[in-house]
Amino acid sequence: MGLIQSMTGFGSASKKSATHAYLIEIKSVNSRFVDTRIQGLKSDIKTEHHFEGLIKKTFKRGKFDVLVQIDSLSTNPSKEIPLDQIEKTWMKLETLRKKLKISQPLSLEAALMLPLGEKVHQSEGQHEQHIHELFVEALHKLTLSRQREGNVLAKDVRLRCRKLLGDLKKLKKSSQKSLKTKTQMQADRIESLLQDYKVDEHRLYQEMLLQLEKNNISEEITRLYSHIEYMLRRLGESVEKSLGRELDFMIQEIHRELNTVGAKVHDGELAVYVVDMKMELEKIREQVQNLE
Repeated sequence: MGLIQSMTGFGSASKKSATHAYLIEIKSVNSRFVDTRIQGLKSDIKTEHHFEGLIKKTFKRGKFDVLVQIDSLSTNPSKEIPLDQIEKTWMKLETLRKKLKISQPLSLEAALMLPLGEKVHQSEGQHEQHIHELFVEALHKLTLSRQREGNVLAKDVRLRCRKLLGDLKKLKKSSQKSLKTKTQMQADRIESLLQDYKVDEHRLYQEMLLQLEKNNISEEITRLYSHIEYMLRRLGESVEKSLGRELDFMIQEIHRELNTVGAKVHDGELAVYVVDMKMELEKIREQVQNLE
């Protein structure tokens, strides 16, 4: 169980050791699935797979760009030239030249281009420890960032759902009034026809009821109430699966019901309510598409 998250977020972490500076940045944006791209690890496939696994374990959806940066701090122009190390390297090269019976004399320029034997290099293991610690920290900050954004989006969607309920209440009241008016008009018309023509009264009333039923939107309104209230309830609960996909499905159902209502009503006032609700629903859809 967890908090609602947006798919948009950013997290970074950095530190310095005696010889290197480390930086990890993680950015996430919308995606239907978990999609990860990692830059800066070169050929370290093991660490890359480990990071991908942590992302998939932490998040359900999103496209993630990970930047790993390791900079050396050891370059210092003011350092003294290590003459003793150069001398030892030269002696080893001279011994090797004689052993291999190479007649060409050694070049000092070539010798200086070789790494010094006594120089201490930071091991890959030490790099790995630092970047793993920083990755976990950056991942945590990314989670907090997505949760903050998710909370803002959820609050906005809740407000818009309540507005939909308010519009739906007005639509229901207006539709009941319109249906009552139409029923009375049809009844008056039947009375007039019965006076002027000899017709089957029972059949006439049946036709009237069938016509009125075609314009009755009470069932659609009941389902609309159910869908919107369900969305509000889910937005107030902890989530354990992809809430964005679930809410997107409910939005499709609400849109389908509104289309049915729009096809049934022939009253200008009711049509305005339907259009307004569709516009509000589209704004909700845009926000929900950013939810994980």
